[in-house]
Amino acid sequence: MDNDKKWKLFWYLLILIGVVVVGRIINARATYEIRPEIKPTSEASAVVVKTASVASKPRLAQDSGQKLWFTPWSGRVYGRKEPIDDVDIELVVEKLIECESGGANIEVIDTNGKYSRGILQFQDSSFYGWAKLAGLSGVSPLQPRDARLVARWALKNGLASHWTCSMLAGIIQ
Repeated sequence: MDNDKKWKLFWYLLILIGVVVVGRIINARATYEIRPEIKPTSEASAVVVKTASVASKPRLAQDSGQKLWFTPWSGRVYGRKEPIDDVDIELVVEKLIECESGGANIEVIDTNGKYSRGILQFQDSSFYGWAKLAGLSGVSPLQPRDARLVARWALKNGLASHWTCSMLAGIIQ
């Protein structure tokens, strides 16, 4: 075999190895999370969901025929600006809390450079604007009770699309 063919073979193998290594790195970055299924009963099960990164959409997983954590209780998927039915409102609020903060009452700087606060990760302009429209005063996004009240009002008024998690959790299209 002459030197030109050896070098071509070397470069082809190097590229092939590079592609395989990059593929393994991407796959290794995927994480597995165990999330409890939210039901209106005391019964709970766990669902393993594989996500490629924090910013990507969770992939659907099968769980022995049981509902997954991101399926609304009624099984209905709402339109982007459609009000959430009273029958689903409490479960939808719980799903948003689980997705947004995992139930932790936290303050973080969001991707737009503004603070997102509380269990439902409200930004101040949304929270206080909606609280005013709902007729609420003296409320705070860091108070779980207040956050739930404002979230219920927002969901009943077709504002679910303001939470990215409403799409990730399959609540809206």
